[in-house]
Amino acid sequence: VVHLAMHPQICIKHTVRKRYLHLEGNDVKADEDVPWGEDAMFTLRFVDVGALGKYQLEVADGRFVSADGSLKAKADDSCLFTLQFFGGQVAFFTSKGSFLTAAGSGALKSKGARGRDELFVLEDSQPQFKLKSNAGKFVTCAAGEQASASQKQVTDTELFQMEIDKKTKKWSFRTSKVTFWSCTADGKIQFVPKRDDSCWFDVAWLGPALALKAANGKYVVAKPNGALVACGAADDEEGATFVYELVNRPSLVLRGEFGFVVKNAQGQLRSNGVTPDVFKLHVSGGDCKLSDTTGKYWATNDSVTCSGAQAELYHFEFVEHSMVAIKFQGKYFQSFQNGDFKLTGT
Repeated sequence: VVHLAMHPQICIKHTVRKRYLHLEGNDVKADEDVPWGEDAMFTLRFVDVGALGKYQLEVADGRFVSADGSLKAKADDSCLFTLQFFGGQVAFFTSKGSFLTAAGSGALKSKGARGRDELFVLEDSQPQFKLKSNAGKFVTCAAGEQASASQKQVTDTELFQMEIDKKTKKWSFRTSKVTFWSCTADGKIQFVPKRDDSCWFDVAWLGPALALKAANGKYVVAKPNGALVACGAADDEEGATFVYELVNRPSLVLRGEFGFVVKNAQGQLRSNGVTPDVFKLHVSGGDCKLSDTTGKYWATNDSVTCSGAQAELYHFEFVEHSMVAIKFQGKYFQSFQNGDFKLTGT
């Protein structure tokens, strides 16, 4: 049985239309220029049937794509696909002997023969956040060239994709308009079309909040009028912290050094699974809650189990490309080669 090497939570680009798939009502459509928000994130669930195994394609609200492109609340045999690879592209071969296609209107449907319209590219789904200032306003790119914390409601223009430089460990912030945060000579945070040295920030993870040090060595501060300016001397300065919430992971798959985090028959979490379990992520005010699909929350004692009636509040710290550390009560969840999964990391 062959498993995908990439993380199973992905974005999917249609080769011909050069647009990304996303959930829109009861359809999956290939008409988004950039994969933005939770509706553009998909989870490939491996199902161990047959010599090669098959995959289910789960959308953000927990429904599954079926052979004719429609969505089903509960996966059945029509939701099983064989992945056929052609170079860097993939086709979804259905249980009915057809292929998923986005030809015509752009909505997923079925087609008997495979051509260019039935080819897709799988890409990593990068973390996207909304950021709220101490004044309770969300940072936005809708107000012109300069970033400001001025919005009460969240749309695509209030979501930002964080992308790490693997060498420097600094982060850039991409907008839904495919521009980037940039620190100008006078410290203003503006949006530019191309990424350069001014677009990289150090991130300090402070529980439910974060602080950003810009290229000028100063911390980004939300001024009383909402304007973002890199002028702070320290991360505890007034206006220098922002509550952050991950928005494009309503469900979460965790893979560590020794395998996937999974729940065994006794409800205990193990860290050496071959195929992933999918957990539900609930985020509010920067606090993260994790539960299994039955609604039981993670609970920490000597081990970690899915048995809690009340949620523990965790904080996520993004430390590498597609890698996150999960913190609770000053310690981090840690995986071990024997499959143990414990709250013992420092």
